[in-house]
Amino acid sequence: MNSKQGFTLIELVIVVAIMAILSIIALQVFGPQQAKARDSKRLANIKYVTANLELYMNDYGVYPVVGAVSSEAGFLAVRSELADKYGERIRSITDPSSLNYSYEDVGSNFCLCAALETDIEANSGPSCAFGGTTHFCVTGIQ
Repeated sequence: MNSKQGFTLIELVIVVAIMAILSIIALQVFGPQQAKARDSKRLANIKYVTANLELYMNDYGVYPVVGAVSSEAGFLAVRSELADKYGERIRSITDPSSLNYSYEDVGSNFCLCAALETDIEANSGPSCAFGGTTHFCVTGIQ
């Protein structure tokens, strides 16, 4: 009576190879979906900040002037200004990757942009100097 116990080395290698192939397929399928999800968060953040900028305009008659032109520093300054006026929730807006937001005060208006990883929501409207990256920008209603 020869009783076989456990798995052979060949069987284990085959199982590991199958798992590796399935992992590669899953990464290719779900990778772009993660980028789209991060872009959706950026668009929601832009809409939320824009609503706060319009509140600021209604209260003070001008959009915030931050002195920084088309940079992340401009966005951070306006985010801080809006948080002081309308609550701390806006301070929690951070970018989920290395791409960033930009705020530019343009006379009596503003340009607020977010660089996107995909071009699904990109617009060809106003530009806040993001170079060659895909971006989504909004300006004031005024």
